[in-house]
Amino acid sequence: MLMGFLPKLLEIQEVQVMDPQAQQMLQMLDPKLEIFQLQMLDITGSSQSGGLVISQIAAVVLGVILVAGNFRHGAVVWKVLQGRLRWGLNILGATALCTASIAALSCFGTLGVTGVVTSLYGVDWNVQVGELLLVWVRGILSLTLLALACAGVTLATRSGGLAAAVIGGVLGAEVIIGTIMTLAHYDAKYLSWMPSHAIAAAVGVGNDLSYGIGAGLLCCIGWALVACLVGCLRLRTYNL
Repeated sequence: MLMGFLPKLLEIQEVQVMDPQAQQMLQMLDPKLEIFQLQMLDITGSSQSGGLVISQIAAVVLGVILVAGNFRHGAVVWKVLQGRLRWGLNILGATALCTASIAALSCFGTLGVTGVVTSLYGVDWNVQVGELLLVWVRGILSLTLLALACAGVTLATRSGGLAAAVIGGVLGAEVIIGTIMTLAHYDAKYLSWMPSHAIAAAVGVGNDLSYGIGAGLLCCIGWALVACLVGCLRLRTYNL
């Protein structure tokens, strides 16, 4: 039985290897290529992974904790009494500044990792400085917008736990549904408006992007804008 199943298994593997899309992805794994090095330098990590990565999780955590901490410790009460909307905008600004600063520092980390990889393979740097800076700027902006969206959800729910559940549900559903669609050989472009896919498009160095950089950035801005507007509107109606 096993001997009869083995040729079929090998046949399936051969078909998968000969798949044009798979061959293209394997060719992109050459450390000498500029696109490979740019993907290594992508601080969002979305170019090398179809799901959530550490940098995106960190942005989510910052967006939730920086807002939820004020509600939890009661600091929001006396601050909001002086101007609810002003406090909301201030905390959103602080979230954006903190996230952007940490994301900017992480650029040096990717620089070190990429330097080690290129040294191990004995290849030269083929990345242009201008292109690298643009990738970093888009990555910082994308992570900052993700943190702002999470901060807006936390403002709307007034609870770190509830906000984490809502955000985790959305991002988790995106990863699970995207994985199922990929395994079932369905086109995942229908999920391209979701946060992680939008971040990958905004950075613009992924292997299989559904739309361009501008559309990806607009999608990220849309998520952040809607969440922040809902959060600020909810903040004005809180019964303190």
